[in-house]
Amino acid sequence: MANRLGVKQTTVGTPGFRQVMGDLYASAAVTDEQVANAKKDLEALEKQAASKCVAFYKIEVQFGKNHHINGTPTYGMVTIWESGTKLHGGGDSLLYVCPGKSLGKNECESVIPDSVNGRSVVVCPHCYTSWKNVELIGQHYYRLPIQKWAEVIYRWFLRLNLNADIRVKYFYDDIRAITAKEKEHHIGGDFLERARSSDQRISRVYPLANILKDVNAGADIYNRILAFLKA
Repeated sequence: MANRLGVKQTTVGTPGFRQVMGDLYASAAVTDEQVANAKKDLEALEKQAASKCVAFYKIEVQFGKNHHINGTPTYGMVTIWESGTKLHGGGDSLLYVCPGKSLGKNECESVIPDSVNGRSVVVCPHCYTSWKNVELIGQHYYRLPIQKWAEVIYRWFLRLNLNADIRVKYFYDDIRAITAKEKEHHIGGDFLERARSSDQRISRVYPLANILKDVNAGADIYNRILAFLKA
């Protein structure tokens, strides 16, 4: 059945219909002007859908001052965030990973949703193990060449069900030194928070809407992530 624009989705060779765009065909009763208007409406709908594409998660990559894209290993940190905008809320919420595998208790390393966090004892909803909140893993540190960094981000993207923006920050300070100060002074994130301030970083985002657009155009996700990290 033709839609309200007089254009329908059908198969090649359907009598009385001509191909107008991709797998869309129009009947002989539809003028070229009507077809042009239909194309404009479809393009507008696609733009509207893309603008409403809000990722459930954010993958944040934080590179230090000695960042390289020429194959030299680069030190950095990955954090996973639950987007506050998904529920029309405010800021994003830092997510933690179950420490089961890293502590040798089980094979679980699932991302724990924000709704479960905020307690002194947290039960992982995947392996049902109880953990002290200080045992949960919130920061993930790597020292890798840029190609391996792209693999890490690609794996995180898959773990988050392909539903994440990718955000990269370049710090003027050394992340390793900041983390060492954090552990030495036990000051609850003051050094890291200072490093994250707007005057200490440069930030870029590869939003989910753009990722989906590139993939639908035939791009390889890993290669697009690598190109983004190198830009």
